Amino acid sequence: MIEIYTQNNFISEKEYLFDFVFKQQLGFDYCINFHNSNTYKLLSHDGKKIIFEDVFFSSINHESEYYSKPENLPRLSFAKLYYFQDDVAVLYGRNDYSENDDEIYCGIDIFAGIFFYLTRWEEIFLVPKNEFQRINEHELFSVKNNIHKRPVVDEYVELLKKIIQNKFSYNNFNDRVFKSYITHDIDYLFRYDSFLKFLKAIGGDIFKRKSLTDFFNSLRDYYNYNFRKLPDVWDSFDYLMDLSEKKNTVSRFYFIAGKKGEYDVRFDIDNQKCVEILQKILARNHIVGIHPSYSSFNNEAQLKLEILRLQKYVNKVEEGRQHYLRFSIPETWNVWERSGLKTDSSLGFYSLTGFRCGTCMEYKVFDVIQRKTLNLTERPLIIMDTALKRESKNDKHSALNISLDLLNIVKRFNGDFVLLWHNNNLRINEWKGWDRVYIEILNNI
Repeated sequence: MIEIYTQNNFISEKEYLFDFVFKQQLGFDYCINFHNSNTYKLLSHDGKKIIFEDVFFSSINHESEYYSKPENLPRLSFAKLYYFQDDVAVLYGRNDYSENDDEIYCGIDIFAGIFFYLTRWEEIFLVPKNEFQRINEHELFSVKNNIHKRPVVDEYVELLKKIIQNKFSYNNFNDRVFKSYITHDIDYLFRYDSFLKFLKAIGGDIFKRKSLTDFFNSLRDYYNYNFRKLPDVWDSFDYLMDLSEKKNTVSRFYFIAGKKGEYDVRFDIDNQKCVEILQKILARNHIVGIHPSYSSFNNEAQLKLEILRLQKYVNKVEEGRQHYLRFSIPETWNVWERSGLKTDSSLGFYSLTGFRCGTCMEYKVFDVIQRKTLNLTERPLIIMDTALKRESKNDKHSALNISLDLLNIVKRFNGDFVLLWHNNNLRINEWKGWDRVYIEILNNI
């Protein structure tokens, strides 16, 4: 057991942090004691010490709404430490390190950095929203400082692990294993199930894509679906499940449980063809989750209604992702918890790829306004297909390299690789050939 000494302030926040770092990630017992110094002191059974500066919590008032004040945001610098192969990102504290036989001192406040990333407190008031009420991700601290491709939280935990191994001669850590989560947000079911959709499709071929090839392909596909009764080009469910099963994994299909006439709803959850797809997914032992509609991110009644709709066909609805990645910290987390959901996977980027939460590990979330740990787990999204296409400037080779770089980072930390690929973004029109990118990502998992 390790003894932790910390200032007697922000107790709920520190209990949350210590549980995440020491119990969930490192996997050993600890006890918390209080002292007057502005440091975190770890003490081993033989009296050896590891000390980190407490720069953040010791400098702000216990009742302060620190999440509304720009001066509390991190100031990035880098440090080179013997225990870590890369330069360490310093969010709080300073590049100051010393060591003797009995003690290691580090001036970096790693606990404040971890808390900053996991709770996403900068997103409450300090990052502007766009027209979709999503945060302007280019104004996030990690993106502005170009460290969004680094899981800084996991780097901090790894640094602490190496220091503990060296100074305390402790090696009985959690044996984490790499996991992959292959997810599909179902915004559309069919491309050609109505004549109006067909007209929109060929209009896009002519006026948007300016492609006669796409135009004739659309004519063929419409005829095949409506007259030859072949599968619709967006009905890729069997294809996606086949690919996942070849990798001995499951696909997770997140459905909008909407009704026609509701805002931005493209299919009816009670449509017989939709019900048949749901039944087929469950019969093959894949997972169905919720993709809450456009207006649900701050509307508990709407979310609960959509969960009830989906539960007519799915016994357990426990996970999902917000439509358009619309999310309000910490309000949406609370709406999800009160609605009985267990795992959210919304916190990724909509125009970039990487680590919005600074980690590739799923974790319990903390509400900094109510100052309490919730029973909801966040499973951060790492790559979304549309963001990957945008970031790679529509270059498939570049997109694959970006994906494999991130995949290798997640593997390095034995983390959770969360991929979102929409069922309609595989082989049609502007997505022609992108199924090969998807397959190559799966092949490297």
